[in-house]
This record gives sequence, C-alpha cells and structure tokens, in this order.
Amino acid sequence: MSIFKISPLGPAGVPTGVPASLPAVQLPPWRVLIVDDEPMVHSMTRLAVSDMRFEDRVPEFYSAHSASEARELLARVPDIAVAFIDVVMENDRAGLELVSFIRKDLGNSTLRIILRTGQPGVAPERVALTEYDINAYLDKSSTDALRLYASLLTALRSYGEISRLRQAMRHLETLAATDQLTGLSNPKNLRPSLMRALNSAQRRGEPLSVVFLDIDDFKRINDQHGHLAGDAILRAVGSAVLSHSRADDGCFRYGGDEFMVILPRCTAAEAREQYCRRLQEEFARIGVFASQGIAQTGPEHHCGPDELIGLADEDMYQNKRARKLRVSAGAEPPRMRAMS
Repeated sequence: MSIFKISPLGPAGVPTGVPASLPAVQLPPWRVLIVDDEPMVHSMTRLAVSDMRFEDRVPEFYSAHSASEARELLARVPDIAVAFIDVVMENDRAGLELVSFIRKDLGNSTLRIILRTGQPGVAPERVALTEYDINAYLDKSSTDALRLYASLLTALRSYGEISRLRQAMRHLETLAATDQLTGLSNPKNLRPSLMRALNSAQRRGEPLSVVFLDIDDFKRINDQHGHLAGDAILRAVGSAVLSHSRADDGCFRYGGDEFMVILPRCTAAEAREQYCRRLQEEFARIGVFASQGIAQTGPEHHCGPDELIGLADEDMYQNKRARKLRVSAGAEPPRMRAMS
C-alpha cells in the first residue's frame, strides 16, 4: 500500500488544499545605533537608509543623544550590528572614548562602527581609522545620502561575515572540546574545568568531589564481541553519566574506558551513596560494572587538581583490586555482557 496521497490539481497546477507559496520566514532586523547630540542627524540618517534591505533583513534603529546614553543602551541591547557615532559630543573625544569603551570594556569586536563629525580636522581621522577599529569616517554635514547608504551596507556585510566566522569557530571549538563517541567533554578540558570548580568551591567554602570510573573487563568486550559492541557500551555509559549529572557537574571521558565527573557542592559520602549508587544501577541495566574511585576536597581545605585526580585514581584502583579478589573467590559474580 502506498503511503503517499496524491491531491487533485487546482487551476494553477497546484494541489488543492496546498497554498501556492509558503509564508516567508521573517528574519530579525539589523540593529543600527545612531549616537549624536543633534536630533536632526538622527532623522536624516534614518531617512537616508530606511529603505535598505540586505540579506532579506531591514534596519531597526536605536538612538542615543550622548556617549553616556549610548553606553547604557549598549549594555542593555544585544547584537547591535552597526553604530554611527559622532566624535564631538560631551567633549571633543567623546566619540573616540565610546569606541574604546565598546572595544575594550565591553570586549565587543564584532559591532561595526562608522565615525562621523561635523567638525572635520578636530579629531585625528587617520589615527582613528587605524587605532580604533572602525569601518568609515564620514562628514555628517554632507548631504551625500548614497555615500551614507554605501557605508552602512559595507558595515553590515562586514558584520555578517564576522558573525558567521565566529559562529563557525565556536562550533569547531565545541567539536574539539567534545568526545564525539560519548558526548562528554574531552580530557584536555578536565584540569582547566576542575581548576575553575576548585576556585569557586574555595571562595564559597564548599566541598567538591571527583568520581573516577573505569569499566571492568572492557577489553574482553572488544575481543569477544567486536569494537562496535564496545563503542555501544561506551555510548551507553556516557549517556548514563550525563543523564544522572546536574547541569553544573563536569562530565569527561578521561581515557578509552575511563570517565571522570566533577561534583561541586558534594561530599564523598553523598557521591558514593547517591550519585554512584544510581550510576551503578544504570550500568547494571547496560550489563557492565565500573570500578569507582572518589576523592573529596573542602570545605575547610582545598587541594590542587592533580592531587585530587590522583586520590580518586588511587581509590578506584584499590576498589578494582578488591573486586577482582571477590570475583576470583566466587563472592561476587562478574557482570558483563555486550549490548545488543
């Protein structure tokens, strides 16, 4: 039986009941800030570029009538693409000081800036162009609307290219920081993340625990059932670790079959009796057992990341050796199967 349903065609050759065209996706506007102490400049700028449409997006204007007002607006409104900034406002360098605030204090190097002045020669144009990372320097007394339009278009194009490049870089950084098999963080991020968590715990006088997990007999799974089965086990373990962890816990694939979890505001007893107990129950459903090691630092004294990792590692190996002795003595059955 066919799962497709053919609708009869209407007079325009379009199936009846189907719209002739899908509604267009409404893209967000380009946010454009005008900073000038003359109200007429705001009106003239809007009039000159209000009909612009670039990449199916139109401008949305914001106004500030002083550099101080612009600072408040920039801190409040995100994703402003372009700012027209008058150089001379509260003082002869108010515009340049605002640019410095945007680039240095806000750390915003994406926003594109068009400087303007009604007093050519008062501000150092060439210095501003080279040292303040701006796109253009215009005489605001000019009535050349086409030049204003072209300057904004060039700035928007630059903003779009920079934004796409930074988005691609963030995506690559995320890929580089994530283990693609398990979805957990890569081990290279463990020490920096643990250092940040330790600093936070020390400032707040809170405990912090680290859990070290090592899947028992993992080599036998690969040898007997193949690496695809081993990969399925690793994915399932990674999924279990993520699903049982809090948003601010740090979850890492530490090695081939080793995992590490940073648990802020958690004692070793809580990690063992609550977190690890739930994890081991989930591992049992998967069909594996993971030897665990737990180390706590704080709240009174906090050790460094390497010492804490070493303590958790040693605790894990002691537990692994103890379990092997129990299994060899018949006191505990081995727990291992390949996932189907």
